[in-house]
Formats: sequence, structure tokens, C-alpha cells
Amino acid sequence: MRNHSWPLSIAALALALATSGSIVSAATPPAGASPAKVKAAPAAPPENAVSYADLRQHIGESVIVHTTFKTTRSGVLTAFSNTELTLRVETPSGPTEFTIPKNTVSSAALVATPAPDTGKPSAQKN
Repeated sequence: MRNHSWPLSIAALALALATSGSIVSAATPPAGASPAKVKAAPAAPPENAVSYADLRQHIGESVIVHTTFKTTRSGVLTAFSNTELTLRVETPSGPTEFTIPKNTVSSAALVATPAPDTGKPSAQKN
């Protein structure tokens, strides 16, 4: 007995290929339709550039460190030496510390903190 099911398999494959174009076009929004709004990334905190040597005066403060590896780390400066610095960084599993060698630091900055709100207007009437 001979198996003649292969013509049906080819026909099913041809049908699937023929209709795949309409599936793709159905996923494409029609012309004139407004694209879905993309959430903007949260604004990065303002930075005040500081030299590596000046970081010594800012232990306990929030800093941002850009490295020669094109990475950025931000956290609280917990230790500083002429060869490396250490940042405490908050992670989902709790705080952790990163030690960054001085020769990999391309730039550093202090995180600008907003002035405390005293509840008084900053402008005065003349």
C-alpha cells in the first residue's frame, strides 16, 4: 500500500506560507494609526563633576562614577584611596559594595541634591 499523504502536507505548507504574509501585515498598524506611547526613561540625577582626588572629601555622599569600560555606577562613596574607591550600591537583594580601581575611572560626579524646601517663597516682592 502506498502512502499518498505527502501532497496534503505540501498543500498545508503552501497554505501556511501564503497566509503568513497576512498575519504579519495584521500585526502592522494601519497607516495613520498613532504609535503606542513609549514611557520615557526616568531623568538621570543632575551631576556636579569632581576630580578623582577631590572625591576624598565626599565620603558618605552619593556619587556617580563613569568607567573606561563604558559603565556607570552610582552609590554612596564608602572608601577612597589613591588606587581605588568603594561604592555602596542598593540592589534588589540588599546593599552591596563595588570597588573600582582608579585607573578604570574615566570621570566622577557628585549627585546634586535639591535645596531643602523651607516653605518660604524664594522670591521677594519689591
